[in-house]
Amino acid sequence: MGKARNITGWVLAGLLTVFMAMSAVAKITGAATEQFAAMGLGDQVLLIGIGELATAVLFLIPLTLSAGALLQSAYWGGAIVAHMATNTPFTVPAIVLVLVWTIVLVRRPELYGPLLPQRSSSV
Repeated sequence: MGKARNITGWVLAGLLTVFMAMSAVAKITGAATEQFAAMGLGDQVLLIGIGELATAVLFLIPLTLSAGALLQSAYWGGAIVAHMATNTPFTVPAIVLVLVWTIVLVRRPELYGPLLPQRSSSV
């Protein structure tokens, strides 16, 4: 992996981790309780915040990036569904989900496997 690509991957992953950590702290401290109560998830805010923080950390660590990416997909997919179910805008979670997989593409493109076009070797 080139140096610029490596730096770009770390910067994007770091920014996403900071964003998620701030969001998780808001949930853990109870600052986001009203928003989740409106979705019928008021009693689950602490658990959601802990899960969000764990997911962010797993995504940042290179060894656990693939598990973190899968958990991020589940988390942000759930956020999209929760917003759709309550008729609230789901643009931010959708953009973040695209960002997650963009970061994976930059940091570990081999995780995409057969989804990416393969170079043919001419003999």
